[in-house]
Amino acid sequence: MRWRSLATAVVSIAGITTIIVPSYIFYFSYPFADIRPVAPDPVPRHRELAQEILRIQQEIHRHAGSTPGSVEAGWALQLWEVARALDARLDQYQPPLSLKPLLTENEAQKGNNKGESVIKDEKEVVLNEDRTKLLCPEVYLGRRHDKTQFHNYETTNCTYGKPLSDIVSILLPAASWDFKRVKFVVEKIRETYHIPIYIISWDKKLLSLAENSMVFVDIYSNDIAESVALNNIVSKIQTPQTLVLHSVDHFSKLDSPIERLVRVLDDNEAISVAAGAYRDQQGYWSHGCLQAVMNNYRLVYTQGYEHSKVGCMFCDDALGPFLTWTQILKDVPFTTSLDGASMYRDWYLNLQNNRGLSVVCPDVMFFLKSSPKLVKHNWLQIATIWSLQTIKTHDHEIFDFSCDDVGIICKNLIKSVSSFLLPPCCLEKALQEFEYLQTCAEELGLAFGVQAGTQLGFVKLGRILPWDFDTDGIYLCNEQPIWEAEGWKCMKRKGCSVHKQSSSGYFTSHCSVTVIDFGCRSNITFTGNLPKEVQSINTRQVVGGRTWTVMGNPGLFCRNYYGQEYLKHAIHWRYETSSKSVDSGNQVVGSFKPCKMPGHHACLDKFPGDGSLKFIQDDEN
Repeated sequence: MRWRSLATAVVSIAGITTIIVPSYIFYFSYPFADIRPVAPDPVPRHRELAQEILRIQQEIHRHAGSTPGSVEAGWALQLWEVARALDARLDQYQPPLSLKPLLTENEAQKGNNKGESVIKDEKEVVLNEDRTKLLCPEVYLGRRHDKTQFHNYETTNCTYGKPLSDIVSILLPAASWDFKRVKFVVEKIRETYHIPIYIISWDKKLLSLAENSMVFVDIYSNDIAESVALNNIVSKIQTPQTLVLHSVDHFSKLDSPIERLVRVLDDNEAISVAAGAYRDQQGYWSHGCLQAVMNNYRLVYTQGYEHSKVGCMFCDDALGPFLTWTQILKDVPFTTSLDGASMYRDWYLNLQNNRGLSVVCPDVMFFLKSSPKLVKHNWLQIATIWSLQTIKTHDHEIFDFSCDDVGIICKNLIKSVSSFLLPPCCLEKALQEFEYLQTCAEELGLAFGVQAGTQLGFVKLGRILPWDFDTDGIYLCNEQPIWEAEGWKCMKRKGCSVHKQSSSGYFTSHCSVTVIDFGCRSNITFTGNLPKEVQSINTRQVVGGRTWTVMGNPGLFCRNYYGQEYLKHAIHWRYETSSKSVDSGNQVVGSFKPCKMPGHHACLDKFPGDGSLKFIQDDEN
């Protein structure tokens, strides 16, 4: 079977070690109420690495062999092979002719086993057949063969092709369709294809269709989710491939040739799904190829493609009907709480997390009753399952959800920040609670400023560090009696408790989401080291829509407090084995520790250990 679990492997590239483990199911629960299965080694990071390696390979090849001893020609081939291993979509970028002699014997033999063809007199001619294929190959006859441009491909004669009925079953998710529509679609399919058809429906009248050969009907009550019915009927399908004809109201062999999609899956082992374009009842056409990026509690869809192969676009999601290996539908079942278009969006996200590749072949067109459309309620279901706060659709709609909307619970954050970025809603609440302290200081006319990790976050990201579970403030030691007499009452009115940690004036305030560390200094002057002419005005910074008093030269403060590489990132000091009891500033910088739940979109180790753009750009796009 083409769909199989990935073997455990360790790949080390330029000092970066990637551990690839089998596709076991994991559950993530920090700090969320809902859980979601995810697979390790997410596809997006692989694609980024592959693009970079491919760029280097192309640069190296420009100079390969030009100066003796300068560049080994084999390096370019090695980089190409690594890029291809990381992202199977790059397989079509064959190595340059000058590198082909460097291919190993195994690689050369592998190429000889494939069916090859050449163009001769504008026509494609098969040179040698691959007898392991399910269908006889098709060849291109040239544009002059049929000037209407509908019949320029022809299936060759061969002795090994299998009957399509032994390869493909059709699945009609017709739960809400009326009898007339289902009957019409089945009749149109039967005009050309005599292959198994599986139907799920709520309408018992459809049982009459099961009297026909190779038509199987499962009837469910309307309180059973469509996803449950689909998972049940998939278990009965015997063919290796299944065509999921969702949303259709017509069928045409000319426009929807199943054989085309079968060959795409059969000829390209890395591809898990081959979908088609669609045309709705109003005549609107779309290829329906979507790219999906899930990152930092945000899901963004874009319509289009970056790579193609055999005339098909590589996609993360496909809006139209699709062909896939039946085993994939069993290994990656539909989420049982979902129905309709939201069920398919969720299924593709699951498939992507399990490292399955999908393509859309726009020359295959299906006829849909209407274009797939999701409203806010549908997106809320997906956001809740995947712990997302923002979803941007391919048609430029933006849906924002609160912590309460999607079941994110901002509690016990110390358990989360060792592995995960905090959700934006938790960060917003933490900043709001930190603001309580500044508000109390303003009401009482007391000095207050930002320090330590919170100051570092303001400098680096213009916000609280999303891997920090506490905030840090500072006050004048000679004002401690006023804080103890009135300031703590103010904080308690805002729902925060206060605890004295030392006689030197160090307090902690525990609010609903975060802990505030509040220490004093006897010589604090926020502008004391600045020129006298500017000392009368505190240095201020706008963060989260609020103006904060910060150190006179906040960048200089951070460099002196955290050392030479203060702009690089490090996990919270409490998770550094060498400094668990005190913030020594000796954490390893520039990287994060391996995630407890590899593959989750909020894993810290998915993000760079340096820079701010990856942490803030989504908020500004």
